[in-house]
Amino acid sequence: MRSTALVTLLTLTLGGCFEEEERTYDKSEFAQALAEAECDWIFNYYNTAELDTKLGSGASQSACVTSARNKYADLFRDANPEK
Repeated sequence: MRSTALVTLLTLTLGGCFEEEERTYDKSEFAQALAEAECDWIFNYYNTAELDTKLGSGASQSACVTSARNKYADLFRDANPEK
Protein backbone atom coordinates (compact mmCIF):
# COMPACT_ATOMS: atom_id res chain seq x y z
CA MET A 1 0.00 0.00 0.00
CA ARG A 2 2.83 2.37 0.87
CA SER A 3 4.51 1.83 -2.51
CA THR A 4 1.21 2.46 -4.32
CA ALA A 5 0.84 5.75 -2.49
CA LEU A 6 4.45 6.62 -3.32
CA VAL A 7 3.97 5.89 -7.03
CA THR A 8 0.78 7.97 -7.04
CA LEU A 9 2.53 10.85 -5.29
CA LEU A 10 5.51 10.66 -7.65
CA THR A 11 3.26 10.52 -10.70
CA LEU A 12 1.36 13.59 -9.55
CA THR A 13 4.59 15.38 -8.69
CA LEU A 14 6.18 14.57 -12.03
CA GLY A 15 2.98 15.51 -13.80
CA GLY A 16 3.18 18.95 -12.23
CA CYS A 17 6.83 19.31 -13.19
CA PHE A 18 6.24 18.41 -16.81
CA GLU A 19 3.00 20.33 -17.13
CA GLU A 20 4.68 23.62 -18.00
CA GLU A 21 6.83 22.13 -20.74
CA GLU A 22 4.01 20.78 -22.90
CA ARG A 23 6.35 17.98 -23.96
CA THR A 24 5.51 14.38 -24.71
CA TYR A 25 7.69 11.80 -22.98
CA ASP A 26 8.13 8.30 -24.32
CA LYS A 27 7.93 5.32 -21.98
CA SER A 28 11.68 5.06 -21.40
CA GLU A 29 12.03 8.76 -20.59
CA PHE A 30 9.08 8.62 -18.22
CA ALA A 31 10.43 5.47 -16.55
CA GLN A 32 13.79 7.22 -16.05
CA ALA A 33 12.23 10.41 -14.64
CA LEU A 34 9.96 8.45 -12.33
CA ALA A 35 12.87 6.31 -11.10
CA GLU A 36 15.02 9.38 -10.44
CA ALA A 37 12.22 11.05 -8.50
CA GLU A 38 11.53 7.90 -6.47
CA CYS A 39 15.17 7.34 -5.54
CA ASP A 40 15.78 11.01 -4.81
CA TRP A 41 12.85 10.91 -2.41
CA ILE A 42 14.05 7.65 -0.80
CA PHE A 43 17.62 8.88 -0.30
CA ASN A 44 16.42 12.20 1.16
CA TYR A 45 13.72 10.68 3.37
CA TYR A 46 15.43 7.65 4.96
CA ASN A 47 18.51 7.70 7.18
CA THR A 48 21.43 5.34 6.51
CA ALA A 49 20.17 2.52 8.76
CA GLU A 50 16.72 2.66 7.14
CA LEU A 51 18.28 2.68 3.67
CA ASP A 52 20.31 -0.41 4.54
CA THR A 53 17.12 -2.15 5.68
CA LYS A 54 15.04 -1.04 2.69
CA LEU A 55 17.60 -1.34 -0.13
CA GLY A 56 20.36 -3.49 1.30
CA SER A 57 23.66 -2.55 2.82
CA GLY A 58 25.73 -0.14 0.77
CA ALA A 59 23.02 0.62 -1.78
CA SER A 60 23.71 3.63 -3.96
CA GLN A 61 21.32 6.11 -5.45
CA SER A 62 22.47 5.23 -8.98
CA ALA A 63 21.78 1.52 -8.33
CA CYS A 64 18.36 2.49 -6.98
CA VAL A 65 17.61 4.49 -10.15
CA THR A 66 18.71 1.63 -12.40
CA SER A 67 16.56 -0.88 -10.52
CA ALA A 68 13.53 1.40 -10.37
CA ARG A 69 13.85 2.36 -14.06
CA ASN A 70 13.87 -1.30 -15.04
CA LYS A 71 10.87 -1.95 -12.79
CA TYR A 72 8.86 0.91 -14.35
CA ALA A 73 9.90 -0.01 -17.89
CA ASP A 74 8.67 -3.57 -17.26
CA LEU A 75 5.39 -2.29 -15.82
CA PHE A 76 4.82 0.02 -18.79
CA ARG A 77 5.65 -2.75 -21.29
CA ASP A 78 3.33 -5.22 -19.52
CA ALA A 79 0.52 -2.68 -19.35
CA ASN A 80 0.63 -1.94 -23.07
CA PRO A 81 2.60 -4.67 -24.86
CA GLU A 82 1.71 -3.66 -28.42
CA LYS A 83 3.35 -0.21 -28.18
